[in-house]
Amino acid sequence: MQTFGRYEILEELGKGGMAVVYRALDPRFKREVALKVLPRTLLHDDQFRARFEREAQVIAQLEHPAIVPVYDFGEQDGQPYIVMRLMTGGSLAERIQQQGTISLAESTAILTVIAEALDEAHERGIIHRDIKPDNILFDARGKAYLSDFGIAKMLQATVSLTGSQMIIGTPAYMSPEQGRGERDIDRRSDVYALGAILFEMLSGRIPYDADTPTGQIIKHITDPVPNLCALRPDLPPSIQTVIATAMAKDRDARYPTAGHLAEAMSYVTRGLTPPPRSLSQAPQPQPAPQASPLPPAKERLTAPVSTFQWLPWLTVAAILLASLFFFAWGSKKTTPLQTQTPAPTAQQSIIISSPTPTTTHTPAPSSSPEAPTHTPTITPSPTSVPMAEISVRSANVRTGPDTRFTVLASYPNTTRLPVLGVNAQHTWLQVQLPNTNTIGWIALSTVTLDQDVALLPIVEAPPTPSLPPTSTRTPTRKPQRKKSATPQDTSPPPTSKPPPPISYP
Repeated sequence: MQTFGRYEILEELGKGGMAVVYRALDPRFKREVALKVLPRTLLHDDQFRARFEREAQVIAQLEHPAIVPVYDFGEQDGQPYIVMRLMTGGSLAERIQQQGTISLAESTAILTVIAEALDEAHERGIIHRDIKPDNILFDARGKAYLSDFGIAKMLQATVSLTGSQMIIGTPAYMSPEQGRGERDIDRRSDVYALGAILFEMLSGRIPYDADTPTGQIIKHITDPVPNLCALRPDLPPSIQTVIATAMAKDRDARYPTAGHLAEAMSYVTRGLTPPPRSLSQAPQPQPAPQASPLPPAKERLTAPVSTFQWLPWLTVAAILLASLFFFAWGSKKTTPLQTQTPAPTAQQSIIISSPTPTTTHTPAPSSSPEAPTHTPTITPSPTSVPMAEISVRSANVRTGPDTRFTVLASYPNTTRLPVLGVNAQHTWLQVQLPNTNTIGWIALSTVTLDQDVALLPIVEAPPTPSLPPTSTRTPTRKPQRKKSATPQDTSPPPTSKPPPPISYP
């Protein structure tokens, strides 16, 4: 009988890029447990050792009916480990693989349970960072649980000898801000991953597929949210609004909590229109991109087992990530407990590192020319004008209905903007900026509208600008002033923020 400390190893349940999981027997309590063993090389890093103990203590204190409880943690012969309750009902990944798609009612039920668990963890300041179907487990009765809290954060503390920043996650469900390596990850990153899982449950496929993990990350950052209804026309049309909001590129445009996402899905399941986003539980609150059909389905992207030995760096386009990110798939090594059991097909967590620490984005000069805009003259109407009130902490108004358009201005919560119309997808509103004749676009998911959006006129959107091929800066030049037949408005313009290297709504 193979042992690990006091635990008797019964069988290997699975392995991935970050850990090996075993079914083991705890002789002290006469019960079977799940033993997760992490690579011994991690303990060579003092930062990881301290982070591991701190995070494990916090996770062990998490108490919720839908969170897999942690029984024990520590290190044995130089290998860190965590002991959890053994879940015998399989994972959501296995269920999707077996069934193809999950029904709307069952998907909503699973989502609701996991959302409650996430909200509990988020209230304690714990962000999961690696939510995926493999981490949603079922007990013998079929009840859903969320596992592996804190594992990603533990590993993210790892710093290489060159001081590289590590980004941990699973590319198929990684939020744009995670893919860019931003440090201030909050609960809305988990909401994004939950939206991606909801899409997969209902469609049987991941939202974005690519030949490499880097390709998947780039798609999460740049590609429009895929159109679920194009794959499942039998689903209520309102489901696309829920998916687009949960997976908005700009986290301020997402549901502020997992509970809000679950609430919206409950409306869809009952055949009702989900209410506008609420800020009642938002910790710190920008807009959803237009939906587009998906390309033909491909197999799930899998990664070989790694103990973090890296191949040569792969460069990600600088205009997309605003810095150089690198990833590698390592050679397979065996630990004292590893067996030759093939790893199950699954989306694997990976480590992505950048050669230098995360840099501060410097805003572009204020004199940078803006993208061409459609700016019709506003004629005051004697009738009541629809108004949109910003319902998030702050929201951007752009020159067009897409995150690739230039930001005209940012406005705080409760700002009211006159509405002129809506785009054909009913995801962006055309609005007039306060105290000016400037026309812009704001994401519908960031505002509360005082009338039914279906009553608004459809406005033709300007062509979406294409991304430049490289990040080479062009010479700065002053924008040409247009002569206007009407008097210029001399009131101070609203405070605007120049666009960062990567556009957001």
